[in-house]
Amino acid sequence: MNRKEFIGHTLKGATGLFLIKNPLNLSQAYGKDDKEIRFNNNASQVGFIGHYNSVEELIAADTKELERIGGSFKEIADRIKEILEYAENEANGKPNKNSIDPIIISFYSFTFGGQDCPFEGCNEGWNDFVRIKNSETEKTLTINRGIEHLARDHHLLEKGNEYEIIPTEFYKHFMPEK
Repeated sequence: MNRKEFIGHTLKGATGLFLIKNPLNLSQAYGKDDKEIRFNNNASQVGFIGHYNSVEELIAADTKELERIGGSFKEIADRIKEILEYAENEANGKPNKNSIDPIIISFYSFTFGGQDCPFEGCNEGWNDFVRIKNSETEKTLTINRGIEHLARDHHLLEKGNEYEIIPTEFYKHFMPEK
């Protein structure tokens, strides 16, 4: 199945369970005691992991990179939440207390349908998306409440799609200077 068919299959609500054995000790980073990370369906995994072979491999790589740069999944999630709240306030004509400069909100929208968390047993869902740009570096990114949730609760930063977050790049372009 080619990538376009695969993504189409995913968007139509593919079913089935894909069990990923966790040979690495990611249960602590993932926040669960069991040693298995379960993705809701086989189709959705490919849409999240880019060139990585498994969700575990991706989480391990991002964990290692965040440790190297002194960052965290929580900091990324907190920054995304801050930007999303700013965008929502701006869209609704409400004042914002803090500036997010040099970040510019290019587009903010809610969709009629929703996206559910791909992890088995997680009932989180979202239906928003925001395109942002760093006005100084011109780097762009699409974010939503799902990206925040996946980073905070599952330590997953998506790869291979418009929501891709590379930790070093995110800190360089979208985090305030420490």
